[in-house]
Amino acid sequence: MPRQPVLFVLVAEFVVGDVFLLRVGPVAKFGGGELVGTMAKVPLDPHDGHSILDAYVKMRMSLTPVEVVVWFTGSVYAYVDGDTHHMFEVEGYNIGRSVRVSNGFDLLAREVLLYCDPHTNATLHEFQNPFTGRLNQVLHRWIDPLNVQLRIDDTASIPQVFIAGTHVHMCTDVVENSPNPLSPRRWPVESGGHHYRHTELTRFIATVADVDDASDSAPTQVSVVRVGPWLPWMGMGNAPGHLIYRVGGCQVDSYQSLPSQLRIEVENGHPEFMFAPASLSGPNETEWTMYSKLRRPMIDRRE
Repeated sequence: MPRQPVLFVLVAEFVVGDVFLLRVGPVAKFGGGELVGTMAKVPLDPHDGHSILDAYVKMRMSLTPVEVVVWFTGSVYAYVDGDTHHMFEVEGYNIGRSVRVSNGFDLLAREVLLYCDPHTNATLHEFQNPFTGRLNQVLHRWIDPLNVQLRIDDTASIPQVFIAGTHVHMCTDVVENSPNPLSPRRWPVESGGHHYRHTELTRFIATVADVDDASDSAPTQVSVVRVGPWLPWMGMGNAPGHLIYRVGGCQVDSYQSLPSQLRIEVENGHPEFMFAPASLSGPNETEWTMYSKLRRPMIDRRE
């Protein structure tokens, strides 16, 4: 099915990866480490951490526990030995809600990302790997949960912010170097090594007027760039190179507003992704932990 027209404008030149998607909701004011609910207009002060966190939650998700759906689309490239290869188109969404706690917010979400043919945009179930010559069984991204805990006394919860003309930009940078859930000993074909390394650069954009007003919703756009290792189902092991994701998206009215290609995949196999989580759970899933639960190690036929 041809992809529907893009509904957003990419403002950042590059954008980040695993996609935390956004929306805007009512303003809440923090004071002394405790959350003080208020629906009054509170203009953003880009020099005040309390004000920044208020605006960030408003842009990222609703401050009331209503369900929020953000659709996104983009491209994935392989970078190997100085050459770039267009590997996939992607399409997906994040569905979540926010919950107030005494000193911040819990953002509760699930996320779907489908890997699609770079020429036809059709959802892939098999992938002829140009680097190995093998036919891979595609495992789409079904991340449940994908939660974020924002706390007013945690500096990591406060994004970078700047105002450019009539727009507010909120930026979060994630650089991760953690133990790989897929150990090279058990998963020699899927694992890129003992450590999992990736970088995600995410930008949320809304107008100053929408951030400062007293409404419970306002248009917000997101753009993401992610640089990370080969996907485990590609069977690339520790081969040189990496994947670059360029993704952008926007809020849609509801799950039913998503393209049919997405809804068919969800309703045929993962109907729980029609809804946001009702409560906090963990730990967060990743494509690597998901793979370890759903697949067995590949047979190593590499020379």
